[in-house]
Amino acid sequence: MTTIDAFVEELKHQVPGARITASGAPLLIASDLEIAPQPAWLAGLPKTGVADGIGAHARTLCKRV
Repeated sequence: MTTIDAFVEELKHQVPGARITASGAPLLIASDLEIAPQPAWLAGLPKTGVADGIGAHARTLCKRV
């Protein structure tokens, strides 16, 4: 599992100057879908880790600016 704090830190690492914060109770993100229940429609889709997912979205968003 990944915490929201770890997600925020990874985002700040990959997107210097990102203004994002998180507060409140810790929130876990199921980053390892091997151990999480999956709906059948997810079967066979590629798996993307948190760092790779953030990077892919950041690159896509930067192209739009």
